[in-house]
Amino acid sequence: MGKTLTQIRQEVKDNIKKNNRLKELAYKNFYEVINDSKELIYISSEQLKTLKIGERVKVAGDENVEFIKLSETENKMVFQTVMIAGGKFTEHFHDWVEVCEIITGSMIETVKGERNSPRVLRVGDRAIYDKGEKHAMYVDEYTLLKVTFLKDIE
Repeated sequence: MGKTLTQIRQEVKDNIKKNNRLKELAYKNFYEVINDSKELIYISSEQLKTLKIGERVKVAGDENVEFIKLSETENKMVFQTVMIAGGKFTEHFHDWVEVCEIITGSMIETVKGERNSPRVLRVGDRAIYDKGEKHAMYVDEYTLLKVTFLKDIE
């Protein structure tokens, strides 16, 4: 049996609330957003652009995850991310493509809606997250990542 009109109306209201919440997150101060690890986080390219090259940013307000912007062009931003045992990025998504390469250590990733998730990535492996794709990361050892954000993939 299909949904009732009341159920459809409730879904529409819920989606509007969710979209409004995402818009609100998009305009929050970058540091407030990245340090709020209890809910889905939208990390926009505009927020990442506010960071200066060489600036260190702690994630989730603890010592387990830190990233540094290495370079930036109009269509590309590159970061080095250091994660120590217990470090995590909770579920989040971006408006640019994210390419995450494991330089040292290993990482456990989950991707919303993917059949083979979670999976373990090791040195030399890459994860590619499309625009809007919800994903999360966790490490149980010291891990160094090269994270590249691309406006578009050619």
